[in-house]
Amino acid sequence: VNVEIHHSHVGDVLAFDDLLRPQTSTANAQQMSLSNGESYPTPIVGGGATAMRLETYNALPAKDQSLWNHYSADLELSFNLWMCADGIDVLGTSLARVVVDPLVLSTQEKTNLPGPTTARLVSAWMKGHGDDEYASATLRAVANFAAADYQSKNILENGSRPRDHAMSEHRVLPEKARDLKNILVRIAEEAQQSPTFPSGLGKKCRPFSWYVENVHPELKIYQVEENDEGSDSNKLNMSNGKTLPSKPLDDQRMAIISRAS
Repeated sequence: VNVEIHHSHVGDVLAFDDLLRPQTSTANAQQMSLSNGESYPTPIVGGGATAMRLETYNALPAKDQSLWNHYSADLELSFNLWMCADGIDVLGTSLARVVVDPLVLSTQEKTNLPGPTTARLVSAWMKGHGDDEYASATLRAVANFAAADYQSKNILENGSRPRDHAMSEHRVLPEKARDLKNILVRIAEEAQQSPTFPSGLGKKCRPFSWYVENVHPELKIYQVEENDEGSDSNKLNMSNGKTLPSKPLDDQRMAIISRAS
């Protein structure tokens, strides 16, 4: 039973973008054809609360108590079920629905995912299996977005782009993005030393590249090459990056998938 803040519809597919922000799309014909259109797989769960059998919850390999809001917990639950178990099916009808007072649990609170929380999730689920480039690209995307937001706020407040004596105006944004990414990388590394951090997932669960290929193929995570500072190609235009491919399933990765199954 999934407790929703807003009414969902049959055919809704809950997923996320390269910043791990939530997205809702419509199931395609192949997805809806499963179980005669009554059930279809979706990348993530969504809602204020999710009910499951106690033995299923106890068997989850990751239960990070430092994920402070509902959306980050939804992501962790989804990764648990897809990468370490049998996945998620969404039913066309619910056995129960609970209306949650938005003053108690707002939509913004449910879906907000701060940079440090993103770094923690990335460190847990996108590392290992030779998939570290997914972690790096995701943290870069988060840093780019935060840098652009920072510059936009400065433009609104000051009426012009922020300037630095050591940098030309067109280099302010890339420099800010690099600083923010370095901070996120440090947070991701420090998270692994936390007593509540879920460790050992690389030996228990499927690779993140498998998840991208088999569960969320619409996800576009871009790898951007580092260029000389100040060059036009160094501007933060993610559309110029290349989409990260899934990894070939060698014997070691096949063994991980076998254990996760």
